[in-house]
Amino acid sequence: MNVVLSPANPRDAGLMHRISLQAWRGTVNENSTLFDETEEYVAATLERGGGFIVWVDGEPAGSVRYFPVAQDPTVWEVKRLGVIARLRGRDLGRRLMDAVTAAGSQAGIRALQIGIRADQPRLLRYYEAQGFVRDDSVQLSSSNPRTAPAITMIRRLTPAGASRP
Repeated sequence: MNVVLSPANPRDAGLMHRISLQAWRGTVNENSTLFDETEEYVAATLERGGGFIVWVDGEPAGSVRYFPVAQDPTVWEVKRLGVIARLRGRDLGRRLMDAVTAAGSQAGIRALQIGIRADQPRLLRYYEAQGFVRDDSVQLSSSNPRTAPAITMIRRLTPAGASRP
């Protein structure tokens, strides 16, 4: 299996939108705001921040997006991490998150934040294994009015070149 990660830019919005729909359909309830998104929205998110696409043997297998939060640009919000069903279980999601973490550290970002759908509590353990901790003080960029409030998590980063205390 040949795995390649590539940074995404606004020109990749259509592909990233299709990957997200494919990865999330059947996994989350249809009331997810993902299903309201357009390619233009994805392009605007990528323009504001960035993202990554993971490829397996030349085919797109998953993606993730991130952007600085309005309240504190030294924090990135991570959105829409997803891997298509037939390629799950190969550590591709972790590789995507590692890419965001490395990019954030390189950019001097001090933390990553994420919201977990309340109906997806199994994801708490997944993100805890990647260094996130639950933090109810996190303010997400948006909320879904059709669902219970998201469970919020944060992961502190050490900027590249800095040493941990």
